Amino acid sequence: MSSQCPHCNGVCIKRGYGRDGSQRWGCKSCGRRHRKRAPRVGRIPLESCRLVFGLWEAGNPAREIERQTGHHRDTICRLLRRHGCDPGDYRGVRVALSRPGMVYLMKRPDGAVKIGASVDPARRRRQLQRCHGYAVELVDVFEVDDMAKAERSLHLSFAARRLRHEWFSLLPRHVAQIAAALYRPADNTHLGHDRVVGH
Repeated sequence: MSSQCPHCNGVCIKRGYGRDGSQRWGCKSCGRRHRKRAPRVGRIPLESCRLVFGLWEAGNPAREIERQTGHHRDTICRLLRRHGCDPGDYRGVRVALSRPGMVYLMKRPDGAVKIGASVDPARRRRQLQRCHGYAVELVDVFEVDDMAKAERSLHLSFAARRLRHEWFSLLPRHVAQIAAALYRPADNTHLGHDRVVGH
């Protein structure tokens, strides 16, 4: 199988694959190499775009689309906004989170703490463990009136300590600040921030 060189119109032969899995071609005449990439919309291949919009129209949130397509939710959100959709106003936090629920703190083996929101933190913990392949400890849970607002506020407050996405390098005093800000005396879901061991 051969291809035509876009530089000299010579005959090209296969020369391996690029990092994104696209076929590389090398020209037998001029020696230059090129790749034939699938059509893209921004950073997302056209076929993946169709999948993204199909999942979105089916009612899936940005985080679920991220899980199924492998594209980061920020990229997905930019694509959706470009075509008139509203995935949320901060790092893919969906409109569906703007309701009562739980803000949780989870810790992975290296001590990094995840600040997230869910109506079922225990289920979210199991999802994370299956996804990442290591134990995740559910450290603390707080009941809030607006999950998106509370989560966004904490992410902004600790932006300087962000490691990646929703994972942060938090000291015990930072966790105590979160507990003081969100703890409700009558909240039976609170687990006690003294269980956290910082690093």
